[in-house]
Amino acid sequence: MKIMFSNLLRQRFFLLLIVAGFAIWILISTSKNVAAEDPVPVVVVGVQHLGGEYLIERFYIDKRIGDSVGEYGGGGSERCCVTLPKKWNPNLEAEVRWEVRKIIRSSNPSVPDSANVIAIYKANVPIEKYKKPASFWVHFFSDGKVRIVVTPISFEVDGHPIIWGDIKSSDLASKGKILNDFFSTEEISEFVRQADIDKREYGDLR
Repeated sequence: MKIMFSNLLRQRFFLLLIVAGFAIWILISTSKNVAAEDPVPVVVVGVQHLGGEYLIERFYIDKRIGDSVGEYGGGGSERCCVTLPKKWNPNLEAEVRWEVRKIIRSSNPSVPDSANVIAIYKANVPIEKYKKPASFWVHFFSDGKVRIVVTPISFEVDGHPIIWGDIKSSDLASKGKILNDFFSTEEISEFVRQADIDKREYGDLR
């Protein structure tokens, strides 16, 4: 026996199909968008363009990730990790703090070189446009300037966004402001407070 649908039932049936299909499309699209925004961990690499008489004794990204850059330009040391979204957006930036030192060469072979602090800087730096997450390159320039680019290509190889030895590379760099110390008393207190919270939650990880 055939079951006959009335016009009203038929309309409701097709309306339910349309609504269900639309809901599934929304769910799939949302899942894709969420996956596209999942953060990707990448290594941090520092490069300095100040010359052989200078070094970056320490630098920090967003108060956490830290490293140093030697007198010969750096670029060989990687530090884990910062996270980047899979898709770049113009609001991406990172806070960079760094200490510049000038090397004092010793005339006595038995006495090691020393280094005087020139300044400690802090800058909020835009992360320049990238195609996909890759190594997080922090380029330090003279006069307290810094740039961040994201690329899998080494700074010494053609294709890196910042050309080694190009004096105009600093034109797009962010200018840092001078600090008395890396972190204020209030920031250090907050670090200690957060460390105590983490210790209670996860135990002593030392």
